[in-house]
Amino acid sequence: MLLYVIAVLLQDETNSFLLSQEMDFHISNGIDQIETGDFNGDGRMDIAAVTGGHYSINIYVQLEDGSFMNKQTYPVTFNLGDKGKLSVGDLNSDGKDDVAVVNSGTLQVYYGK
Repeated sequence: MLLYVIAVLLQDETNSFLLSQEMDFHISNGIDQIETGDFNGDGRMDIAAVTGGHYSINIYVQLEDGSFMNKQTYPVTFNLGDKGKLSVGDLNSDGKDDVAVVNSGTLQVYYGK
């Protein structure tokens, strides 16, 4: 099993980037897609990642100090495959971004909490 990492770099006032946090994925097939959105309505950008194997979405909620809490995993009931897509937006107009995944005419929506 390989180790995959998402590195979060924050830009400072001098336009330099500083490493904020690395999030490890102990998975066999890597990370296929990453999107950001405010999934809990707190004004901070969170991360949604489709992991290798294509059957789950991991959500990393950003904390007040800029770090990210442990992942919350949501199952996808179909294989996203190479043509699957992850999209983020406030689909139900509640002020929280939602996650939509689609492949071959099948759509699943995960609403922000």
